[in-house]
Amino acid sequence: MSPSNGLVFPARVELSQFSLNVGERDVPISAGMSVTAEIKTGRRRIIEYLLSPLQRRVEEAGRER
Repeated sequence: MSPSNGLVFPARVELSQFSLNVGERDVPISAGMSVTAEIKTGRRRIIEYLLSPLQRRVEEAGRER
């Protein structure tokens, strides 16, 4: 458990593409870039689905960018 991030788990992420379209150009994805990923573990209640954007903003509010 990380004091600043809560529970931390190693994960393997498979990308569906290797570049991002930013404006009119493609920017290649490379090692060291930060990522936010949601891990689907099962079904959510409707209230959890509706409140998840607000919860994410609250969690990200205290982080340094």
